[in-house]
Amino acid sequence: MDPADDSSRPDLEAVRQRRTTLRVSTGHLEQALTSAGADPTDRSCADVLSAAQRLQACVVAHIEATEGLNGFHAEMVTAAPRLAHEVEVLVKEHAELATMAADIAARSGAECALEDLDATRQIGARLVAAIGRHLQRGSDLIYEAFESEIGGET
Repeated sequence: MDPADDSSRPDLEAVRQRRTTLRVSTGHLEQALTSAGADPTDRSCADVLSAAQRLQACVVAHIEATEGLNGFHAEMVTAAPRLAHEVEVLVKEHAELATMAADIAARSGAECALEDLDATRQIGARLVAAIGRHLQRGSDLIYEAFESEIGGET
């Protein structure tokens, strides 16, 4: 693909925006989990639930925008067929991220007891780390497919 030819290039600004939204939602969950202290209150539990639900919605939107015949992954494979296997890895990660996001949203909705919050924090930490790795892997593939740095993955 000729980097100067923008006619076949996907809307990378839309990709940046979706990724930013996912990163921000991930940060909100991380902050809510951190803020819910050793003595959880109804407010801290509500904050975790709200952040978990927002993140779950962002994960679902991310998956919808990337998978399928008209999704961004199809555009990457069209631009760089050699990346098909790596794109399949991203799709497999989507299933894991969706499961983890649904799990933490469901746990957050339960009565907020300290032992529940500890388990929720552990799942949340794994989810935050998994999303970070997933976004970095996706960023690397975007660069390979379109020779374009989308930034923000530090």
